[in-house]
Amino acid sequence: MQRNDVLVVALGGRVLGVDAISGEVIWSNEMELGGIAWVALGVDESRVYSSASAKRIFCIDRATGNTLWDRPTSGLGRATIICDESGISVCKSGLLDKFSIDGDLLWSTDLQQYGKGVAALGLTGNVIQADGRSK
Repeated sequence: MQRNDVLVVALGGRVLGVDAISGEVIWSNEMELGGIAWVALGVDESRVYSSASAKRIFCIDRATGNTLWDRPTSGLGRATIICDESGISVCKSGLLDKFSIDGDLLWSTDLQQYGKGVAALGLTGNVIQADGRSK
């Protein structure tokens, strides 16, 4: 099975890999210590970046469901994640972190003076809308 044939589903504080043709669950990742609510996803051809309500982001192999790395985030709560070749950006409660694809923290920015709710993130041709009520 090719990685692009894996539909990624976030549900109940976990991430699932589902065969996009048959609907069969291929793998499940519980994101240990990641929280139980509000799972956000960023997906590329080979990896899944996910974050639930706790102060953590996970990098999961899209084909196997194995956790490749996990790191602490500055914020907690509902995340917004966007990924591209420059890395992975995750924003929670107005706290924005940028990680390399290998999980190194590149920088953090406190945006709470502008708002503490769910954020939208955008890069050229790649936009993730906020999906919750902002404060």
